[in-house]
Amino acid sequence: MALQFLWTALTAILLSTSVHDFHVSVAELDIDMQEQGITMAVHIFIDDLEKGLEMGGAPDSMLIGTPFENPDADIWIEGYLARHLAVEMDGRRVPFDWVGKEFSEDYQSVWVYLEGYWPADDFNKIEVKYDLLMEVYDDQRNMLHLRVDKDEKTTLLFSRRKYRHSYEMD
Repeated sequence: MALQFLWTALTAILLSTSVHDFHVSVAELDIDMQEQGITMAVHIFIDDLEKGLEMGGAPDSMLIGTPFENPDADIWIEGYLARHLAVEMDGRRVPFDWVGKEFSEDYQSVWVYLEGYWPADDFNKIEVKYDLLMEVYDDQRNMLHLRVDKDEKTTLLFSRRKYRHSYEMD
């Protein structure tokens, strides 16, 4: 049993530090007009996320997704996302609350879930800032899927030159 635990932990560590050839994250932003709720799901490679966290002052070994994960990992991740992913509706920033995270089967990536709320009945403009990991990789790209009431409005690609986008409602 102990040997199996050690093998599982070692495999997870090796997978989380493996090298991949592209640097991309994907966010899904779903807005429910009736409930005035917003859900955000962000998919990101764990090794990239750990590098971003370390550049932001986090401990060197977060070991995200392993049995040895830093107990403050969620706090560090939430803070990092708050600095690099922001949504404004009619000029007012939407505060997000941490919901949780879910790992891919191979433990190379993680989905992070957030939810927010805005107090207005309606809005005219959404502005998104999405510069996740752009301080880490020159070739970082971030993709955003924006849905309002289950209708896909747009899919946007963010880069170092374009990391903000405004969307006007119909």
